[in-house]
Parts: sequence; structure tokens; C-alpha cells
Amino acid sequence: MNRKERRAGRKSGPASGSPAGLGSTSFAAQLCALGDEAARAGRFAQAEDLYRQALASAPNDIMALYRLGQLARQSGHHDAALGLFRHAIALDDGIPELHVAMAMANHEAGRLKDAAGHCAKAIRLRRDFAEAHFVHGNVLLDQGDLAEAAACYRRAVAARPDYPEALINLGEALYKLGRADDAIAAWQRAQSSRPHPLAAMNLGIALMQQGQHAEAIEQFKRAVALAPDSDDALTNLAKAQIATGDIRAALETVWRGLALRETQNAKLVFIECLKRFRFTEDMQHFHGTVARAVSEAWARLDEFNRPATALAKQSPPLAACIARVETAWPQRLAGDDFWSGSERAAICGDPLLRALLESAPVCDLELERFLTHVRRALLRDALSSATAAPAPDMLELHCALARQCFINEYVYALGEEEAAQAQHVRQSLVDALAAGAEIAPLALVAAAAYAPLHSLPGAQALLRASWPAAIEALLKQQVEEPLEEARLRAAIPALTPVEDAVSLAVQEQYEQNPYPRWARMHTGIAPDTIEGALRTLFPASAFTPARMAEHCDLLMAGCGSGYESIENALRFTGARVTAVDLSRTSLGYAARKTRELGIETIDYAQADILKLGSLGRSFDVIESGGVLHHLDDPFAGWRALIAILRPGGFMYVGLYSEIGRQHVVAARALIAERGYGRTVGDIRRFRQELVGEAGNRELGELWKSPDFFSTSGCRDLCFHVQEHRLTIPQIKAFIAESGLAFLGFVVDGPTLHRFRSRFPGGADTDFDLWHQYETENPSTFSGMYHLWLQKRGQTAGSD
Repeated sequence: MNRKERRAGRKSGPASGSPAGLGSTSFAAQLCALGDEAARAGRFAQAEDLYRQALASAPNDIMALYRLGQLARQSGHHDAALGLFRHAIALDDGIPELHVAMAMANHEAGRLKDAAGHCAKAIRLRRDFAEAHFVHGNVLLDQGDLAEAAACYRRAVAARPDYPEALINLGEALYKLGRADDAIAAWQRAQSSRPHPLAAMNLGIALMQQGQHAEAIEQFKRAVALAPDSDDALTNLAKAQIATGDIRAALETVWRGLALRETQNAKLVFIECLKRFRFTEDMQHFHGTVARAVSEAWARLDEFNRPATALAKQSPPLAACIARVETAWPQRLAGDDFWSGSERAAICGDPLLRALLESAPVCDLELERFLTHVRRALLRDALSSATAAPAPDMLELHCALARQCFINEYVYALGEEEAAQAQHVRQSLVDALAAGAEIAPLALVAAAAYAPLHSLPGAQALLRASWPAAIEALLKQQVEEPLEEARLRAAIPALTPVEDAVSLAVQEQYEQNPYPRWARMHTGIAPDTIEGALRTLFPASAFTPARMAEHCDLLMAGCGSGYESIENALRFTGARVTAVDLSRTSLGYAARKTRELGIETIDYAQADILKLGSLGRSFDVIESGGVLHHLDDPFAGWRALIAILRPGGFMYVGLYSEIGRQHVVAARALIAERGYGRTVGDIRRFRQELVGEAGNRELGELWKSPDFFSTSGCRDLCFHVQEHRLTIPQIKAFIAESGLAFLGFVVDGPTLHRFRSRFPGGADTDFDLWHQYETENPSTFSGMYHLWLQKRGQTAGSD
């Protein structure tokens, strides 16, 4: 937490009321008094007008100059305030309040040396002037002179014992000096002097960091009581409630804070609550906020997609429809047997469901089955009432569903009759486009729910017509953006040939669809250096400072559709990213998303990892997540990357676990046994038949993977043309012979806590302990091993 934000009077001290010694003519004094009354009532424009009238009647009236200066300072007009105070001081240099006001204005303008000088002048004029000592402390605090700042605050308190702002800032200085107990005592004294929300807030933060969560909660509640409109107090209270495991209370608390102000901090706390909360009832008041969190990608969507979906499913109308569908499955329902008119209206009007459909694959089997019913209903409506205009909410839901089908690459179950009907609607569009005839909106949306619109002959003509906003968004996704990707794909350079037989087979697989396809990205990433990020990730791990140049050359070896490349360009300060992949389809998608986000520090190119050494380049950082295990020899590819990593540089790799992927091994065996191919139809059939294997716990693990819920994802998960799985002992042996230092596995907090509890005193980098832990907990690395390493040798630096 940034303690600087918890400071009382962070730059400006409290404005003095009526400084002694300020002369004023009788008429000017009356006008100033009226101005003061207006200012106290919050009528600042009127107050300014009255002060200016006073100054017009007496141009050298110090009180009027002072009052106008304070108004200008408090409204952020620093130059105007400085001019007014300077005028007043020129008239009388012996009034300490004027020097304090001048110090505050200089401080706010960033002129710390001038501010300190005026504080010193005020103190010479009046040794026991508490405000002067307080403002001087603020200036010194910003200059980093913590000890002297603390001394100033102590003098302010000595002059005025009941000075909560000085006690609050004294606590901050002491806390930064490492004197937490003294800081807490100062904040407690401030509280007893006069209850202040900042004192309670700071106490809460300090107690949280000492692990005293219950006591911290009491302080944060006190801060909220003193400042009910403080989103900061509510957010910190929610953090403390999370720490005690009261996630429901935390969710409600941070939601109240978000209603006041949607700060990045509050958004992340809200997401943390979502990730930990199990929705077992309808909490309708959260739908709008969660919908915004999804649509605006407050964090990585894969981190909270499932809880957001669970919340949507608790809505009574949707829950009732899902229950009927599940009871009847695999029989399909229609009409009122599927959903009533009132249920349909409520579901169509739910912003959360639409946001989920438009943002990422829906990773829930029950909701998927419901959506297949909605799609069939859409198709029937398109066939029976082609020219009818659907209700706006219904049109928006149908368009969102069509966008979902495009995102999941049409993975939903499709019977022969339904496929024939969908083809009939598609052919009607082809004929209408060829004839230049009018196209029914419902038919267009229905066709888009079964196949991408850009595959229609003459699809560009659709962009020239006028459509409702929901259809415009659908056409952007399914026509405009794929056309742009095709143009970008053609312009991507090829750095190396692709000649290896396995590489060619892998390339062919990924050319079928961009992988992974994503729609929304979290861009509120706090920038950091690579070393700073690694120190946060592995605080106990020792690694050699790389002493990189101002720019960091980063290679994404197997960048796919660009999500991690963009994330790294945003995260690492000074990063110049070279992102390569075998698939031009994925690269075109990545280039479009990068351009869409206005990022200019990534260069995309087609290349084979095995041939990167021929480029004569080296890199400070190399990331290769989920790529090496698809090579003919993963270790040969790993060695090729190590060869182009600069000494002292950092490397991230993601590798499949033999122990963690036994569910995938079982699925691949089933695929071979039943003769499934790699076509879209076979993948659909496999998914539906697999769901029927309800008693097979191992195969049921597949449903927990987001990849199961899209065509290219399921192909990558279960049908990949090349897959190797490794063990921790194999990784340990390779690292030992490769001149690499192991920094640690990237695992979530609960897993790391369980590991440390299982092996108290054991090192987080002990491969043998991790192998034992994984053997006891086989799902630990069910996704992948994620590990960071450093190349031994001289520290890295740009070529």
C-alpha cells in the first residue's frame, strides 16, 4: 500500500483562519467577512467575488490578498496564489501566516526549496507556530529527510498537543523509518486527540502488515464511520476481511467502495473477492458491476470467468431454464417448454450474461447446453419469420450469442437437421448478397451463430449497410476484423524457414484458427522492470542483478495470438519485444490486437525456434510458454533458446507435466481408440461423447480446463499433433547441465503456502521437494510447470 496517500495535508497544511496582524480597511474588512461566510458555506465563486471587491476598494489590503491567495491555492492555481502572497509579503514581511501560506503554495507547485525557506522564516517570526512546523515537516517528508520531518512534527505537536494532522504525519515518518510501534502510538494519540479517518486508516494498514487482521478491521470500520464517502477506507476494510476469510463481507464492502469511485485498487480487490467466493444464491445487485469487470477486463478474464458465470447462473429465470434443459438432456426443448416469455425477457435483459458471451469462451457445460437451445430457437425464428424485427433485448442477446460462437469457434453440439437448417439460412444470405437484395437481420444473426460471416462470398457488402448497434458489433467481429487480420498476416516477415517435419505439422494445426483466441485484455498493469517483477514473484530467491541497458530486449518464442506479448510490453519498462510464431494466422490476430491497443513496441515475425540462432541476435529476456513440449525434441529447442540468451539474462518456460496431465493422456488414448480425427466435427463429437463419460473421474478433469470450451483449445488440449510431458527430475537434470540458475516455480499463493507447510524450512527452489509434493498432489501442475531461470555468467547488456 502506498502510505504517501495516507498523509494528512500531503502538501498543503490546514489553511489559517484569521491571521493576527493582517490589516484591513473597514469596508474591505466587511467584504472579507462576507466572503468568509460564503466560503464556509461552500459558495467559493461568491467568496472570490467578494474578496476581489475588497481588493478593488483597497488594492493593498493584506487580508483580501491573503484570502484570494488561499482560494487560488486550494483550487490548484499555484502561480496566481504565489503572486498574491508575494504581493502581501512585500507589504509586510513580518506576518508568519503569510510565509506559511507562501510555503504551502510553493510546496504544491513542487518548489520544495522555496517552501522550506518560507517555513524557516515563519518559525523565526514565531517559534511556537505549530502550522509552520507542520508544513515544514511535509516539505521534508517529500524531500526524503524522514528524521528531520519527524522532528518538525514533534515540534508542531509540542506547540499544539491536540494536532491530529501532525500526529498522523509523524506516524508516517516514523513508519518509514522502520519504527512501526512508535508510528502506531502516534496514530493512537491522534485518535484520542480528535478522531480522524486517516489515523484510523493508517492504524489499520500497520496492524494488517503485522498480521493483526481483526484489530485492523476495527480501525478500518472506524475510518468508514468517520468518512462514509471514503472509497479508500472501504477498499482497505475489504482487504482485511479477505485476510480473515470473510469473503462475502469483503465483496459487499468493496462493492460499496466501487459505487463511490472505481479505482484500480478497488477493482483488483473486487476481482480477488470474486475469485474466492462461491455463489450459491442470486445476488442481483452485483450483476452490473461484474458485467463491467468482464467487459472492461479489470483483470485477466481467465482468473474470474468461472465465478462471474456462476453468478449469472444464480439468476432465478436462467437457473430455472438450465434446470429444465439438464433434466431433458440430450432431448432438446422448444417454446414454453424451454423458456417462458417472462423468463426470456429477464434473461435477455441481463447485462452480465451478455458481457460473458461477448468477452471469452463460456466455460460451463450447463450454460453451454442452455445456449445451444437459445441458438436453435434463434434458428427457428429466422426460418419462420425472416422479415420480423426482433425486440431490442432479444436481438442483443442473439448477437452476443453469435459472437460467443465465433469466440469458441463453433464448438457447440450440432445435429444433422439443425446443420441443414443453418445451411439453408446461410444460402439465403449468399443469394441475397449476390442479388443485392435486402437482408433480414434475424437471418444474418442466425447465420453468424453457425459459421463466421467473413466466409460468405461478398461479405464486405454487409459493412456498407445500416444496422442496429448490436449487429454492427457483430459485423466488426466477424467481417471487419478478420479482413484486417488477413491484410496484416500477408505483411508479416518470415525470419527463418520452417522445414522441420514436426514444426510443419504443428504449424498446419495452428493455421486453422488463431490460438488462443481472446477478445478482452486487462491493460491496467503497473509497469516494472524485469528484475523488480521477479523480486516480487520470488522475494526469497537470490539472483544476480542483470544491469541491463535502458531498453530490455525480450523474445517471445512462440507468441501465439499475442496476449502475453502485449502483457509484457505493458508490464516491463523499456521492453522491446520480438514475438515469433510458426502460425501466420495467430500472428495476424496478434498484430491486429496490438494495433487496436495502440502498442508500438512489439515486432511480429514468423520463425522456427530451432533456427533462431541463425539470426545473429541475442536477448535479455526470453519467454517460451507452452511451446517446447510441441517440438520433436523439447530439450533441443530449449538449448537453442539458451544459446541466444545473454549471460545474466532471464528465461521463462512453460512445460507439460507427466504427472499433472494424466487426464489428457487418458483422453488421447480414448481418441485413438475410437478413431476421432482432428476436424471440427470430430472435436464436437468427442466433446459430447466425453461428457457422457460421467463416471470417469480422470476424463472429467478436462472440463476444468478453459481449453475444453473452444474448438482450437480442445484441439490443442487433446488432439495435438505433438506432445511431450516431462517430470521435475528431468527438468532438474537439464538445468544442472545447461548453465542455468533456477529462480522458482510460478504457483498461486495457496499452493505455495501448502508446499511450505508440508516442508517447513525447505527451499522454494528445491526440485526434489517439489517432485515429492507433486507426487502427493498430482493436480498441482495440471496446466503446466511455469518456471523462471537465469543464465549464469557475466551480466546482461544490450548489444
